[in-house]
Amino acid sequence: GNGEHEKSEVVEYRLQVVAWAVGLQYLTNLSENVDIDVLVVNGSNDNFVRLKTKEAQMELRSNLPLTPRTKCVIVSGGTHNYFASYSAPEQFMESNGIPGVSRNQQHARVCSETLQFLFSR
Repeated sequence: GNGEHEKSEVVEYRLQVVAWAVGLQYLTNLSENVDIDVLVVNGSNDNFVRLKTKEAQMELRSNLPLTPRTKCVIVSGGTHNYFASYSAPEQFMESNGIPGVSRNQQHARVCSETLQFLFSR
C-alpha cells in the first residue's frame, strides 16, 4: 500500500421484527427492549386475534418497544387467513372473520407497510 488507510464508515444496524396476524396471546412482552423495532400488522375483521376495541389495540401496543419506528397497523376489513394464500376449512371461517377487502387488497397493504418499515430509515 501507499501508507494511506481508508476510513471505514460505521453503519448501525437495528434488529427489526415484523409480525403479521398476531395478538397478545402470541406475543412476548417486548416493552423493555430498546434495541429492536417492531411492526405488527393485523386485520380489523380478524376474529382469531381479536383487536376490535381500542383497549385491546392499546394493550398490544403497550407490550411493544417504545422505539420511534415501532408501530401497529390495522388493515381495515382484513381477516386472519388473508395474511396468507390458503382457503380456510369451513370450521375455521368464524375465527378467520368475514373479509371487508379482497385478498389481493390485503396482501398489497400488508406488503407495502412491511417494505416501508424494513427499508425506510
